[in-house]
Amino acid sequence: MPKEEKPRIVTQKHLARQEKERIQNRWITIGAVIVIVLIVGVLIYGILDQTVLKGGQPVAKVGSDIITTDEFVASTRFYRWQLINQYNNTAQMMQVFGGDQQFGTYFQNQLDQISAQLNTPETAGRTTLTTLIENKLIRQEAKKLGITVTKEELDAEIEKAFGFFPNGEPTPTVAPSALPTSTISADITKLLATLTPAVPPTAEPTAEVIPTDLPTTVPTSGPTLEPSATPTLYTKDGFDKLYNEYLTTWKDIKISEQEIRKIYEDGLFRSKMSEIITKDVPRMEEQVWARHILVDDLKGAEDVLKRLKNGENWISIAAEVSKDTSNKDQGGDLGWFGKGKMVPDFEKAAFELKVGETSLPVKTDFGYHIIQVLGHENRSIEDATFTSLKDTAFSEWLTKINEATTVEEFDRWKESVPTDPTLTQ
Repeated sequence: MPKEEKPRIVTQKHLARQEKERIQNRWITIGAVIVIVLIVGVLIYGILDQTVLKGGQPVAKVGSDIITTDEFVASTRFYRWQLINQYNNTAQMMQVFGGDQQFGTYFQNQLDQISAQLNTPETAGRTTLTTLIENKLIRQEAKKLGITVTKEELDAEIEKAFGFFPNGEPTPTVAPSALPTSTISADITKLLATLTPAVPPTAEPTAEVIPTDLPTTVPTSGPTLEPSATPTLYTKDGFDKLYNEYLTTWKDIKISEQEIRKIYEDGLFRSKMSEIITKDVPRMEEQVWARHILVDDLKGAEDVLKRLKNGENWISIAAEVSKDTSNKDQGGDLGWFGKGKMVPDFEKAAFELKVGETSLPVKTDFGYHIIQVLGHENRSIEDATFTSLKDTAFSEWLTKINEATTVEEFDRWKESVPTDPTLTQ
């Protein structure tokens, strides 16, 4: 018979040890699970941070509104895409006109400037961030005034950008304002008879030597919203086809249709607010029509005055001695100009002269001028100048709003600047 095993005696001490081991094993298991969960959590967070969470982080805060990383990246990509289109269009123009050295140099400078922006991502990022901050400010002020953009307005704006007008291409509803008729004395009429016919009384100033150092570039309003020039049919099918082609292009550079529509919407808010802010910019201004003879020193200016008093012809003297090569062969004619267009001392003398009067020598940084005023009246501002004045007024308004609002920028925008799309040559 098999030997019977003696029953195992389990003591209280043995039970306590087993219970202790069971508890230890359980905590080891729990600890292992926690470690695994933490590792997986970190990995998932890292993935989410790069794909989801990071996109929602702010690159700037404007008042109580934030500009997200996603918004910044999409807008910067769109801006880069526009720069590339501008580069390609300029390159095409250079092929057509580049044979002329002057045109070739101009176009090459344009290409170099665009290329520099594309090759320095932070430059494009800064431009975009500034525009996005402005857009937030504009929307905040528009909300205060009850200004909105409807879906219908947004659709129409996009259609207009693609050259599609469902109700027919619009025509101007306001006729250009006519310039006032110049009132010129008989004495000045005699003087004008000696002027070159190619320079009419309404000619804009052509002087290159005495304009002030005012900015020569119109303040920008951010990336241009219109797509690059492409022929399109004025039909719904033609528009849909072209629009879908652009959507595919934008999708390829990781820009969604929703983001594109927001960019267009920003442009509409800017346009509406600009119209309100600049409605009081005057269309008329005081102007003088003057001509001048520029020489190097006071003696030369006094000699000019002496020759004029002796009856010599102004046109002949200007052609002979004037240093302003941009108009010396037209009798020094500067055309009509308003205040702020010439250097201060020249402007002061010109606006103080009566029609037909000739000044004493006027000293500026360019030399000595003999000025003669041929006309003085209130005139309509030329379209390009008027647009520039409105842009300046709107820019000044934006600056004031910016200064009155708490605006924070976060350095993460520099880490988020996209480098695509890229220029392919």
